[in-house]
Amino acid sequence: MLKKWFNIALLNFFFAALMGALMRYAFVSEVLWMDFRNIMYAHYHTAMLGWIYLGIYAILISTFLKNKTDLRSYSLFFWISELSVIGMLLSYAISGYGLISIVFTCLHIITSYALVALFLRDYRAEEHSTISTLFVKTSFFFQVLSTLALITIYYLILSDSSLTVLYYASVQFFLHFQFNGWFTFALLALLIKLLEDRDLIIGHKGWLSFYYLLCISCLLTYAIAVAWSNPLPILFWINSIGVSLQLIAIVLFSFKLKNVFSKLRLDKWSRIFLIIAISSFLIKVMIQFVVVIPYLATIAYTIRNFVIGFIHMILLAWVTVFLLAMAIEKGWIRTDLKLVSLGLIILLSGIVSSELYLFLQGTLLWASMGFLPFYDITIFNLSVLMPIGLIFIIGGQFAFDHS
Repeated sequence: MLKKWFNIALLNFFFAALMGALMRYAFVSEVLWMDFRNIMYAHYHTAMLGWIYLGIYAILISTFLKNKTDLRSYSLFFWISELSVIGMLLSYAISGYGLISIVFTCLHIITSYALVALFLRDYRAEEHSTISTLFVKTSFFFQVLSTLALITIYYLILSDSSLTVLYYASVQFFLHFQFNGWFTFALLALLIKLLEDRDLIIGHKGWLSFYYLLCISCLLTYAIAVAWSNPLPILFWINSIGVSLQLIAIVLFSFKLKNVFSKLRLDKWSRIFLIIAISSFLIKVMIQFVVVIPYLATIAYTIRNFVIGFIHMILLAWVTVFLLAMAIEKGWIRTDLKLVSLGLIILLSGIVSSELYLFLQGTLLWASMGFLPFYDITIFNLSVLMPIGLIFIIGGQFAFDHS
């Protein structure tokens, strides 16, 4: 059942990737019927709530609730969540932010609260006291915390106050605690659980220090999002403290992981994907530390390629590649099938090459060297690799399961 849920999440990923490629194509040739902003809304809601959210939940349940055999309640909430994702995809794409799209999003939020309560109830029944337990519970805290901003956002939209400072601060609140809180802590919980199951967690104090430093830094680094609308010196200082603590946490994490990663027996494919994902996570932290310098911060936030590249690095190179690594390790993605393995290569090529190309173009703009030749058509072609790769992965597995 959980494998089926993950495959449906992958299908959501395909539609999100297809919309992403369509937005790239809009810069190559005019698409008269398309409202770019509406497609963008549909794209990121489907990617974050349809692919990443549902993908994480399927893997979390499989990993942390291994003794749970009756999944009927989870199944009910999964399908309500998927229904809301379909509703968001269609309503945002057709009419953008409006009553219908907001209703579907609110349905997803309410369902997410029910899933958190259900998961914690069942997990508490098994009673665990591990490092991964801290991370998984904290991930749920940040998930719920981030959604509180959506309530503010939708109220401001419906009251025609979407151009206020509060609106932009709320958007940044949601994104910050989704990316750096919910997604990151959930993925780290899965990674640490993988190490715990193989008795590779050594020195609990070090891991606890990593956990507390990361928690504090996650809260403090929200200050930079507020600082762009209210550039008070104290906010920049708070952010500087936050990113410094985050860097210390990641250095500690790197040393801990370095000592045990070679002992972690993994499938060849899942090892490659996991290395790419963790490397992307470390690069993301380094970027956040570097942009503490005001000059570099201005460059990072004003050059659109850097902004898009950074967001996609988190959602694709870190979160998506990690989820795929976990799915491969669980046998949910069959790498022994040629069509599936080809799809993984194409998908990964699309993710890595488009990221490199975005940052290369951003660097050229920073150096006042203009645009790369045929930039729009090239970035479109690289983006198309992702939905093509997903077709091979989903199609290959579907053909095998029904052969």
